[in-house]
Amino acid sequence: MYVWSYGLAEFLRHSNEDVICSTFIGKLISRAVRSIWPECTGFVRIADIGCGPGSKAVKIAKRLRDDGVKTHWDLVDIDERWIDSVTENVRRVGNKNDTHFDVHCPLSAKSWMKSLAAVPHVAQFIQVPYDDETEEIVYSLTTELAEKRSVVLISTEHPHSDLNLIRKKFTKLGYRNLPSGRATSLAERFRGRGLDVKKYTLDKQYLDIGAAGRNENAEWLWDLIFGTKYSVKDEPNLAAIINEFCTRGFVPSLNTSLLSVPDLLLVVRQRA
Repeated sequence: MYVWSYGLAEFLRHSNEDVICSTFIGKLISRAVRSIWPECTGFVRIADIGCGPGSKAVKIAKRLRDDGVKTHWDLVDIDERWIDSVTENVRRVGNKNDTHFDVHCPLSAKSWMKSLAAVPHVAQFIQVPYDDETEEIVYSLTTELAEKRSVVLISTEHPHSDLNLIRKKFTKLGYRNLPSGRATSLAERFRGRGLDVKKYTLDKQYLDIGAAGRNENAEWLWDLIFGTKYSVKDEPNLAAIINEFCTRGFVPSLNTSLLSVPDLLLVVRQRA
């Protein structure tokens, strides 16, 4: 499976994405528990598919615990590089009477689905559909889970985020194989299957990329913009690129550069 490795890890470390996602999704799940599953007095089962380090799941779990919601989590990721991080994040929260974590890493989402003993009430894909292969995985698993009465949350890059505008600009310059926002095509495909789809725009997330002059050799930023499948013969000067972003209004200033990366959240479920 194609994974954004270094660039994504750096993005998560430098941005406030975890706080924004966990706050919004935590509220959404808390309300859903009371409206969709009023009879659910026990644990709400939640699957975080493509969980990465598990940081969002842990924050959401803490928020739901504060709201009096008991949760049982399946944390699933195929990338073995996340094992130490997700184990440490889960250890800090701990398996308590009202919160339980099962870590499935490294394990593919399809393998997890085949061995599924209990269908989750909620399944979430956060920043997972980033190429054709992962879009197909998200589509197939979402349709299967929705048919089993799960509510599926899919967080993808908003088509009007600074990061996506940057990618579109490079596409016009002739670059190929760039990751792109996939929310619109996914929403249309789900509706074509008769599923109910709602869209929400999460609050803005910001990536602090520092002063433009200090980013000339910022490989992690280059990888964040292009992913690991880009086809570029001559790498442009990153300082000049960032400077151009700033002057064109993508980021607020030359000295303190912030990329806004709002997410578009899809909520998919069977029609009532």
